[in-house]
Amino acid sequence: MAKHQFQRDEDGDIDDFAFDVEEPGIGHNGPRCTVCGESICHHCEPKRLDEECPGKWIQPWPKPEARTV
Repeated sequence: MAKHQFQRDEDGDIDDFAFDVEEPGIGHNGPRCTVCGESICHHCEPKRLDEECPGKWIQPWPKPEARTV
């Protein structure tokens, strides 16, 4: 299997704010995989950034259209 393919920002860098959730006293943010939709907080789960991607959309919501930059 391949690694996650993370969403990129307008400069072509991995978008570390593709996933951004504010909770009281805690902020979660990190990249989102364009293949499976998995979002990983790079503060809470940095080791997951290198995990294998399942290779298909695994989220309960529909896959968004690809954004062209």
